[in-house]
Amino acid sequence: MRRRDDGFAGGTLGAEVLGVDIASNLVAAGRQRAIAEGLGNCKFQEGDASNLHDLKDRSFDLVVTIFGAMFAPKPFDVAKEMVR
Repeated sequence: MRRRDDGFAGGTLGAEVLGVDIASNLVAAGRQRAIAEGLGNCKFQEGDASNLHDLKDRSFDLVVTIFGAMFAPKPFDVAKEMVR
């Protein structure tokens, strides 16, 4: 079995996955890939990682970022959002 090391790994195991990105083209690419791989449990939406006001506190079991905080103008705000 091939080991996945991308954002879809949890989705292939049945987890509900939400991808958030500020770039609409990356959100669209994620949606297209999820559809192509038959992963209806993977959702994508546009959002600013430093202000995810539309997502409830304590609504995620795990948060993963690859470059989200590194290139953000306000990395400490991103960190605060990740742990709430």
